[in-house]
Amino acid sequence: MQSDIQVTEKRHTAGPSGQPLLDQFVQGSFFQRTHAIAGFTNLDWRINRQLTLSLGGRYSSEKKSIDYIPLAPCTDGTFSNCAVRSLSSSKHWHNFSPRMVLTWTPAEQILFFASYTQGFRSGNFNPRTNDATGIGAGPANPETVKSYELGAKTDLFERKMRLNVSLYQTDYHNIQQVLTAPGSTIIQTLLNAANARMRGIESEITIKPDAALEFNANIGYIDAKYRSFDVPVPGVSNPTTLASAKIPKWTIYLAGTYTRDLPTLDATLSLRVSYDWRSHFSTDFTNTPGLGQDAYGLTDANLTLTKGNWSASLYARNLFNVVYAETKARNFAWVAYGGQPRTYGVRFGWKM
Repeated sequence: MQSDIQVTEKRHTAGPSGQPLLDQFVQGSFFQRTHAIAGFTNLDWRINRQLTLSLGGRYSSEKKSIDYIPLAPCTDGTFSNCAVRSLSSSKHWHNFSPRMVLTWTPAEQILFFASYTQGFRSGNFNPRTNDATGIGAGPANPETVKSYELGAKTDLFERKMRLNVSLYQTDYHNIQQVLTAPGSTIIQTLLNAANARMRGIESEITIKPDAALEFNANIGYIDAKYRSFDVPVPGVSNPTTLASAKIPKWTIYLAGTYTRDLPTLDATLSLRVSYDWRSHFSTDFTNTPGLGQDAYGLTDANLTLTKGNWSASLYARNLFNVVYAETKARNFAWVAYGGQPRTYGVRFGWKM
């Protein structure tokens, strides 16, 4: 596989009235090429009628090369007289990630499992750096993950209730992170910054008292902690105490669906209402005060008429117009990104 990415960025930062020093024009560009090959294999061994062992693995080889011009100031809005310094770099990475799953089925509708899996996030460059020395672009080496999971999947009461539960731990090594060091200029550097551990529990319950009605509930808890940092974090004396960005400790999802046949139209009508709640979380890496997101819940609704291969839906997202953000930042002004407002519409569909 080969993929090419080419980007040119032109940025105008307009300062407040009376402060012309903040009025800046900045430009940068990069061209990145990736060559990658990968292969995956898996073997299932049925030890007996109740036990099955699954063994697999994935091998990947990637080479990334980049030609880039760091973000640099320009004298005016024509972007024709910017500070230009062309740089280039390349790196080659290899990885093998194994997988093992043991399942035990003591009864037809009950399954227990234990799994061990390794994962791999490719090494990468930071092409949007403004560091003209070539250090800020990296590259950072691959980030790796080891995951352990124990769980159960069950269908109970003549399949009127489904209960799935899993306990897991995930160990992250060489976490990639862009760190910003303040100085005479702002230098963004992509580094293998830290090691971390996540532990949690997930549960899923589905109750179907009759053919027309279904209730769903998902509850999750995550305890995420940094174990160590390989680099200093500007402004943070002990970075292992930082909370992982954008990871709420608790998540709760509730939904109900009612389906009714319409014989006169030879169609079905279904109404689904759901509520998705998340506890407080930090939106930025350094847990900057004032940039956290308080707990919030979103309500969605969907009414769908299905006739043969055709369907028509009325839908609403964030029905009560809850204000929230997924990323927040404070630079020359306070900004917040993400957080879809109330959205509603009509959707038509056809399937073969």
